[in-house]
Amino acid sequence: MSGNDESSREAERDRAELELLKLVRESGNVSQACRRLGVDRSTYYRALKRTRAADGTRVRSPLAKPPALENKVIALCLEYPEWGCDRIAWYLTLKGESISSPTVQKILVRHGLDRREQRRSAALRLEDEGVRNAFIVP
Repeated sequence: MSGNDESSREAERDRAELELLKLVRESGNVSQACRRLGVDRSTYYRALKRTRAADGTRVRSPLAKPPALENKVIALCLEYPEWGCDRIAWYLTLKGESISSPTVQKILVRHGLDRREQRRSAALRLEDEGVRNAFIVP
C-alpha cells in the first residue's frame, strides 16, 4: 500500500466523519444520525474526539511525534537506505531525539519505506532527480 492510497483513505474517512458530525449537529440526535448513515455510535464518538469543533481539522494524537522528527527519520532512511529502524532510532537517540524503533518502523511503513529495497529505490530516484542532498540530516 502506498502513501497515496493511505492518504486518500484518510481523506475519505475525514469526509465521512465530518458528514456524520454535521448530521448530528443538525438533528441533535446521535443515535438517529448514526442509524441514518449506517455506522455505530462509537464511530461518532471517535470522530468527535479526533476533530476540533471550530474548524473541523484533524487533531494530532498527543502521542504523535512532531512532524520535524518524522522528517528527520525520512531524511535518514533516504541518506542511509541500508539502515533499518533500529539503527535510525539509535542514531536519533544519540542526537537527543527520543524515539523508539517501533515508532520509526511505523513512520517508514506509513511512507512506503519499510523495506530496504524501497528505501534504495527512493534514494536512487531522488539522486537521479538531483534532490537527494536537499535533506539535512542532524
